[in-house]
Amino acid sequence: LVLIEHNDARANEVLKWISNRRNSKGGYCSTQDTVVAFEALISAATAQTRDINASITVYTDGEKISEIGINQDNYDVLQIIEIPALTRDVTLSMSGNGNINYQLVKRFNVILPDVPVYSDMEFEVEYDASNVAVNDIVDVHARIKYTGSANSTGMLIMDVAVPTGFTPVVPGLEILKNKGDISRYEIAGRKIILYVDDLSAGKEFTFDLQVQAVFPVKALIPDSSAYSYYDPEIKAESKGQRILVI
Repeated sequence: LVLIEHNDARANEVLKWISNRRNSKGGYCSTQDTVVAFEALISAATAQTRDINASITVYTDGEKISEIGINQDNYDVLQIIEIPALTRDVTLSMSGNGNINYQLVKRFNVILPDVPVYSDMEFEVEYDASNVAVNDIVDVHARIKYTGSANSTGMLIMDVAVPTGFTPVVPGLEILKNKGDISRYEIAGRKIILYVDDLSAGKEFTFDLQVQAVFPVKALIPDSSAYSYYDPEIKAESKGQRILVI
């Protein structure tokens, strides 16, 4: 800021350094860093606005894809240009006058291996049908086992996924509760939350519930999960599956 205020020639090099440190969203590593950096960039932009009148042409792999004009009326407007996928070379050409900053952001997706999540616990949820008709009832079989070193898990919570287009069969949940298999249950959105008071080390607990198809749909059942209420690091997931209602 001091260099900008005194029109020091070194200010441009500092501004380039600041610009090069921006992340893909235009900010910096912390809120304070972002505020201070933006103060410097805004001060520089304000001092330079009277001299801006330029045209920027963007080429990808030698082909022109966009041309934008920047002047006193729009110098403070962020302009975004989408670069075609698989582009190997990007070139910017400027005519006119002024100092203009640009940022090139590259994003890509990485396919991660489908590795089950578990820690001191095993949890499996299976739906006994993949193709059903409206009003059909699907049995859901679940198995959970605590394999950790402690004597027990304490309060255990299981989130069993309900597929889109289905609704839980409540009488079956009431039976589980009345038998004492679970202490209570909740229906929240697209999942059934089951509470078990405790699960001893090495003990396996199995239970069944049901869901009913209410309208035609082709859906991917979300993952189900289980964890210890007092130690959420003790956890496990059961991967979802595809289901079709016709």
